[in-house]
Amino acid sequence: MISACVIVKNEEKHLPLWLESMGRIADEFVVVDTGSTDDTVKLAEEAGAQIFHFDWIDDFAAAKNFALAQAKGDWIVSCDADETFTPEDAAHVRQAIEEAEPGVAGFACLQHDLEADGRVRDHTVNVRVFRNYPNLRYQGAIHEQIAWIDGRPQGEFPYREDFIIQHTGHFTENITGKFQRNIKILERIQAEGKARPVDIYQLAESYYGLQDYAKALSYIEKFLTMDVRILGSPERPQSLRIQSLICLQHPAEEVYRELAAAEKEFPEAPVFPWIRGVYAYERGEREEAERALLHCAAIAESLPDNPIETRMSHVYSRLGNLRYEKGDFAAAAAWWQKGLAETPYNGEALGGLLRLLSEAEAEDAELIGFLSSRYDAKRDAAFIVAALPEGREKVELYYRLQGKLPTPPWTLYRLAGNYGAASAALFEEQTALARVLAAAGSDEEREALPIVYRAALTAPKTPADYRARRGLRTFMKEYKSLQQEGKP
Repeated sequence: MISACVIVKNEEKHLPLWLESMGRIADEFVVVDTGSTDDTVKLAEEAGAQIFHFDWIDDFAAAKNFALAQAKGDWIVSCDADETFTPEDAAHVRQAIEEAEPGVAGFACLQHDLEADGRVRDHTVNVRVFRNYPNLRYQGAIHEQIAWIDGRPQGEFPYREDFIIQHTGHFTENITGKFQRNIKILERIQAEGKARPVDIYQLAESYYGLQDYAKALSYIEKFLTMDVRILGSPERPQSLRIQSLICLQHPAEEVYRELAAAEKEFPEAPVFPWIRGVYAYERGEREEAERALLHCAAIAESLPDNPIETRMSHVYSRLGNLRYEKGDFAAAAAWWQKGLAETPYNGEALGGLLRLLSEAEAEDAELIGFLSSRYDAKRDAAFIVAALPEGREKVELYYRLQGKLPTPPWTLYRLAGNYGAASAALFEEQTALARVLAAAGSDEEREALPIVYRAALTAPKTPADYRARRGLRTFMKEYKSLQQEGKP
């Protein structure tokens, strides 16, 4: 008998797929709820699962071990609610269990962290399938791992290549909230003197995710002194350290020295030439950037499981930019097309191709035909407009109307060539905006409206601020455009 065990809280979006996937493997569902307020429990009940409740105590191992204690099966499949197997892989899991030798306690396998479009963002190696031994339980309040809790192993965990865990929750979860939750738990563990090396590593990851690079660097350097490797991603701690150094603006000599050491230690890891290439590109070191990005592409394309798959489109588009700057337009176009083949919504790559077409004096109808062969005029209008080069007013107007994009009246007038009406609408909008800002501010702010504009343009902190920033940028862009045309 095989038991599928899971702990849940508000997992109504993920649970149906989990139940479907685990139903291909398991003979019973054990669902432990830790405080759901949505339809999670109802969905589990309708699927015939055994429902248990566990008061959350900031300890994932405790909750999962409670679930394991309820299982009646000889084997357990312990996937999270956002982790599943494909139908083919589920059959392989069942077969592996049925054919397992007595000395096998469980199986390790690859886990793919997927983006919304199904591409692999990252991968790790995990144990999710194991025998229901009383001394085989989870350890660690967070990023818990299965372990022999009495130190007496009863078998091995061979690695299986014929099934892969598909982790889809990464792109739907509240990442900031997750990092904050993790830090709260991990710092409590550390204060209690119970932190494992993996907890120190996860503190570094969590602080990096919150863009607190100084703390991330501090914890990752502490982890690196422990001589412990991350299963499935041994190069990740070094890449995290180097990226923290870059974000903290450490000297370039130090960054390049650490990159060289990492590339020597992990010669087949494409992440380090990727970091080198992007870093050099941003520093204006074009030859170094191209050399590194070409090396990155060569390594990544040779790997059956590319750990930087989601970054390859970015690699290709930067290579396209570099070739364009050298006047090698055919090679630039090839790299940009390769970037779009990886990620159709790569604005840098599409913008480069549209720029080439415009410089080749392609007609508006040709541009629209090119775009229509790749994108939906209504659904993708905003993306297309953002990628269009200057001077394509009719194409921009077409897509703004097709997509029914929110467009200021002066923009519509300008795109239609009615500059007098555009000027009048722009002046009216400017006056209204000034009135609103003046009424909302202090006496000092009313006397210095340009400062208010600059603050909104350069220091966004919330989604509302970002919207204001975009609006002000649009305003300034249109205003300058009309001034340059001599038609304000």
